Amino acid sequence: MSHTQPSPTAAVTPGHAHLAIHPQVNGHVTLQSQGQKVPLFGTAQKIAALNEQVWLQIGSLTELMGDLDGAMNAYEQATRHNPTSIAAMTAIACILRTKEQFPKAIEFLHHILRLDAGNGETWGSLGHCNLMMDNLQDAYTSYQQALYHLRDPKVGSR
Repeated sequence: MSHTQPSPTAAVTPGHAHLAIHPQVNGHVTLQSQGQKVPLFGTAQKIAALNEQVWLQIGSLTELMGDLDGAMNAYEQATRHNPTSIAAMTAIACILRTKEQFPKAIEFLHHILRLDAGNGETWGSLGHCNLMMDNLQDAYTSYQQALYHLRDPKVGSR
């Protein structure tokens, strides 16, 4: 016995007469329920953002408990919900630096810089990774960029 689901374009059944789907000019679909319009795309974005935040918090707590592998997994889950999550990628890069997995950390740091080239903290982390790998010219360049982009480079060294 196969179960068939009505397609979204099928007629509204009597039990669902209070719901109607309305396509918008901008491509978003809204669900109208008893006079209220709820944008489905916006709701999905909000859920994804909330999921990202929950995974970031789980990662932070797991990291505080000393479980770096568990924290890494949680931060990777956050990037599933937001592939451009700078917070999650920064946390992953930090864990990779702690584990001395500098080439992998550099990959994440480069990805962050493609999203935010003015992130001085990321430039500083990249400089550290390059220094630890004896890539002295790259380390020098990264540290120069960090100094340029940090608002007050002396604040962190007090």
